[in-house]
Amino acid sequence: MTIPLIDEYNWQELEQAYGSAENAPKFLNDLLSGDEDLLDEAINDFLFGQACHQYTTYSCTPPVVKCVVFILNNYELDSYIISQLLQFIHACTYNAVSIPELRKEILLGLNCYKVFEKHPDEKVDLTADSLIKFCSTYGG
Repeated sequence: MTIPLIDEYNWQELEQAYGSAENAPKFLNDLLSGDEDLLDEAINDFLFGQACHQYTTYSCTPPVVKCVVFILNNYELDSYIISQLLQFIHACTYNAVSIPELRKEILLGLNCYKVFEKHPDEKVDLTADSLIKFCSTYGG
């Protein structure tokens, strides 16, 4: 299973915390994997360790956010994965205040976040609410 818009980017020219983001497509596709090890690596090692490392973002982060919003909008996911993906986007908001391209991608996810606003999983609901507040604050 592949995410169609991954091919829109020249990932090897984008940077993540430890260098080139050339492996981003593999990790993004692994977010849809049924394999727990691949999924864990994609979330913890890639999203929270490379694309947004300790709240620092990189040139790969805006396209990664775009892909994550696409995944949230187009695939059936369990609450844990939804929560992790929303938390990743939320972690990106700290730098998005001063990085217009990143802010734009987060703001474009507003309708996605609204879908999860009343989610039965409290972590999903709270993170979605926080992202909606970010959008209302920085959406102009």
